[in-house]
Amino acid sequence: MFLLGKFISTFRPSIRYPIFVYSRKPLSTSYVLKDSFVDEEGNEDILNNFRALSDEIFQPITGGRQAFIVQPHIKWGPKKKRDTTPELQMEESVSLIKTLSDWTVEGKEIVPLYSFDDASFFGSGKLDELKLKISLNRKISALFISVNMLKPLQHKVLEDFFGLPVYDRYLIVMQIFREHAFTAEAKLQISLAELPYLYSRMNHVHSASLQRIGDAASRISGTTIHTPPDTRKLILHKYEKKLKVSLEKLEKNRSTFRRKRKTQNFPVVAVVGYTNAGKTSLIRSLTGSNKLVPRDFLFATLDVTFHMAQLPCNLKLFYVDTIGFISDVPTHLIEPFRVTLADAMNADLVIHVQDVSHPDWLFQRDRVIETLESLDIEKKLLHHVIPVANKIDLLPSNHGLTIPDSTNQISCITGHGINSLAHRIQKEIIQTTGRAHLVIRAKTGGEEWQWLHSEATVTKAQADPKNDNYSLLSVLITEKVLDAFKRIFIHNYVRK
Repeated sequence: MFLLGKFISTFRPSIRYPIFVYSRKPLSTSYVLKDSFVDEEGNEDILNNFRALSDEIFQPITGGRQAFIVQPHIKWGPKKKRDTTPELQMEESVSLIKTLSDWTVEGKEIVPLYSFDDASFFGSGKLDELKLKISLNRKISALFISVNMLKPLQHKVLEDFFGLPVYDRYLIVMQIFREHAFTAEAKLQISLAELPYLYSRMNHVHSASLQRIGDAASRISGTTIHTPPDTRKLILHKYEKKLKVSLEKLEKNRSTFRRKRKTQNFPVVAVVGYTNAGKTSLIRSLTGSNKLVPRDFLFATLDVTFHMAQLPCNLKLFYVDTIGFISDVPTHLIEPFRVTLADAMNADLVIHVQDVSHPDWLFQRDRVIETLESLDIEKKLLHHVIPVANKIDLLPSNHGLTIPDSTNQISCITGHGINSLAHRIQKEIIQTTGRAHLVIRAKTGGEEWQWLHSEATVTKAQADPKNDNYSLLSVLITEKVLDAFKRIFIHNYVRK
């Protein structure tokens, strides 16, 4: 909330962004290209021109879709996935579709291929077979090819052949992001994540659409657009420039917030995991907060949020809830979220939540580890990761899973293992933040006594057996705070 007021007043495109689906169906030309689209300062003009262009390429969704899912997989070779199965991949593809409001699955098929590089993606025989199956069900209104991102030519060929809008994982995940984005930060980052897809499709607009754009610009501005491709790129560049200015402001505000947080000496624990692994549920269990309402669907959390809690030793800290990871999406889809993920990258400790009730949990675990290693995280932080096996209450007693001893087994529903995990977090945090455990003698209620309660963590207080006017305070204290204490007070202390 520290950012919203200023953010909304300076940049409206991040609040109202267009919702896109790739389509080449004829659309209404009731759009406006203003004569000031070259105006560097006109945010609304830039947004209007951007919408005019994007509406010629993307069709906003009104209502849901009835999807036929195709789950392709490589038969053999170096690109064959050996740590999962096509059936498990199909289950995730179905979950993605069901996450979208008013979307249903009307059919599905697993298709083995030698590669994903063919111009038509599938061979001619498989194309005809799929078209026949789809034609037999008139409810089907969309085709979902579950690969990270179709090439523009493949997209065009498939839509022309099937006569239906075609989606890849990039488009489906973007649709989910838009449905679950509520804050200005999330909407800004989603808008940035859309741009690479828009750039890749710029050269695949029908010439008739380009002519309509040029005619509209001529009517409104009194000028002629001689090079439509350059005009399209100019509009996108201007929109991207405004987005990046706002992203820089967001990054600056986030950095300021991180500096303020560090001055408070509160440790930070980042909670990461595959989407829907139970990150929010775990934070709710560790904080005891009823304000956190976990939601049982993919990408329920798009914003990085902070939640204060207290460890068994009374040490206060922040748990950071982060966006969930998922496999088979282009890396630049996650790139815009690096600003807010930086809060997790600057943590003192990482908790990796794993849904061990999921049949593909090992595959999901490895994808999260790969993603963490690809981010700009200090190597030492990667050595301070607590693996957590969540949802063990959903496992049968004879599950037969091999869960490493270093992994805490918990259930956020029954509370099993939560207390043990909290003590492990406490031990790791004390170690990673370099806190010393000391016993300091201070006059009860005196300046030193009050200062230590304010600036350090008092884990235990007991009367001094030699003098009832004094207390022996067991404290957790950082080196920086201890140095400040020494400068302010002359006092004796002993290491515990």
